[in-house]
Amino acid sequence: MDSDVKEMLDNLGKEWKAFRDVNDQRLAAIEAKQGHAELDAKLAAIEKELTESKAQINRVMLGARLGGAEEKSELYRAFTDWMRDPGRSQQFKAAVQVQTGGDGGYLVLPELEKTLQRVVSDSVAMRQLANVKTIGGKSYLKNVNKGGITGGWASEGETRSGNNTTPGLAQIEIIPRELYTLPSASQEALDDLDFDVAAWLAEEAGIAFSSLEDAAFIAGDGNGKPKGFLAETMVANSSWAWEKIGYILSGAAGAFPTTHPGDVLIDLIYALKAGYRNGAAWIMNDLTQSVVRKFKDGQGNYLWQPSFQLGKPDTLCGYPVMISDSMPDIAADAYSIAFGNFKQGYQIVDRKGVRVLADPYTTKGAVTFYTYKRVGGAVADYNAIKVIKFAAA
Repeated sequence: MDSDVKEMLDNLGKEWKAFRDVNDQRLAAIEAKQGHAELDAKLAAIEKELTESKAQINRVMLGARLGGAEEKSELYRAFTDWMRDPGRSQQFKAAVQVQTGGDGGYLVLPELEKTLQRVVSDSVAMRQLANVKTIGGKSYLKNVNKGGITGGWASEGETRSGNNTTPGLAQIEIIPRELYTLPSASQEALDDLDFDVAAWLAEEAGIAFSSLEDAAFIAGDGNGKPKGFLAETMVANSSWAWEKIGYILSGAAGAFPTTHPGDVLIDLIYALKAGYRNGAAWIMNDLTQSVVRKFKDGQGNYLWQPSFQLGKPDTLCGYPVMISDSMPDIAADAYSIAFGNFKQGYQIVDRKGVRVLADPYTTKGAVTFYTYKRVGGAVADYNAIKVIKFAAA
């Protein structure tokens, strides 16, 4: 392991110990009905350090996945030349033997698309949790069994009953929609031969796509974009039906209950059918994580545990925790925590290829690169996702 990474992980361990120590003092002060404002402030400062340390480790991991400098192919150099001077598009076409498809733009080179997709995959929590499919056509059809497949035991010659008692199959169609970004570079920067403009485009587009995808997979309304799971109809889990997401109540308006708040998390785990729990995970934002990070079980053990292994997420009640800024803050009637088997519950569909059009005319002294791809997303199995509604009733 790299010494710098080891040092970061060691610091994370020290910060987690400091967090536990201060939070233990804070909880003791609350129980003794003593003032704890100073401890609250100290805990918030440590928590900020914890969050920053995790972010730093994640950046190192992303940098390692993107890799260092590699020998550039002739195709790469030709594409870069075109980006520096879009008027040379005919030379670029001759060099790389690609077709533009009218106004469809150039396909981004495979190595650049890989860089872009790595940025997106590492930054979008739902891409790490959901099932992802790449297609070449206009839409993706998926059949889902709404109630699970029935079965049983039978003697030789005995009649085997089928799925007559199950709700049957549902077919979902996911149509990838256009997702675009418009990064611009000054002509001065483009003229600098030390500026790797193609890598810059891939990373800039990846960052923009990440933010847009993250929001859409969580709460997109499905109108010209993916439909997020929080945009589905929410019902009490006891009244759950297909095409609805089941919730349990937190027991307090816009908050966890003051006593045994961790029990709400346990209740959410068991709201999910047993068959879906293997492979399940949590998703919430950083502010919500800062709340549950303080919870303990009846034996005084912290429910949230940091990961000290690269590539392994933190856990809550033994299940991985993913962070998305698009999940709502804890507030009255908000659905701020989700738990589920998103690999079964949510389907992401990528249309093959990323395209780019260069515009050197609209902004004087700069070139804008209209970069776009097609992405779709929808709930595939409504059994597989449950949420907490922060309400008393």
